[in-house]
Amino acid sequence: LQSRPDQAERDRICHLMVESTLRFYYRMRWFFTDTHPGNFIIMTDGRLGVIDFGSIRTMTDEETAINNAFERAMLQDDQGGMDQALAEASLRASPSELPNEHLEKVKEFSLWQMPPWLRDGHVINGDETDYQRGINQLFEIIGKEYTSDRPLYLWSIRSVLGGRAMAYKLKGRVDFK
Repeated sequence: LQSRPDQAERDRICHLMVESTLRFYYRMRWFFTDTHPGNFIIMTDGRLGVIDFGSIRTMTDEETAINNAFERAMLQDDQGGMDQALAEASLRASPSELPNEHLEKVKEFSLWQMPPWLRDGHVINGDETDYQRGINQLFEIIGKEYTSDRPLYLWSIRSVLGGRAMAYKLKGRVDFK
């Protein structure tokens, strides 16, 4: 950022940051939660270096299965499947065990975290309105104490929020399709 890169370079850097965190997630089942400028280095050959792996959370098999179920349901627009995965993430056997508002607010925030999988073309991560919407949703579910679920999801929130904050600061765009 100090060199004031043009939009194409910002987009490339943002793409590399997102790609690296998704590789951690899908290949190693890690949530990399220390996403700040000091932990990413643009090397002289243009590659991205990631350093400081002191704040990593590895998902269990059960957590991976729940996350995968939510992603599949989301991609298929299967509301019942999303509700079931969110219930299990909230340590409940069924969505009927959660108050409707609890389920809807947690789903709303979960879907805010997932726009790359839901949109064609560039996802503009530097969009202040979208970023603020997610922050507001997070504060609402915390204020209503809707975060008493598996400890993993605090790591997930930290990972996504940190990544979105970095992309917001960079004003970078990523095309996920």
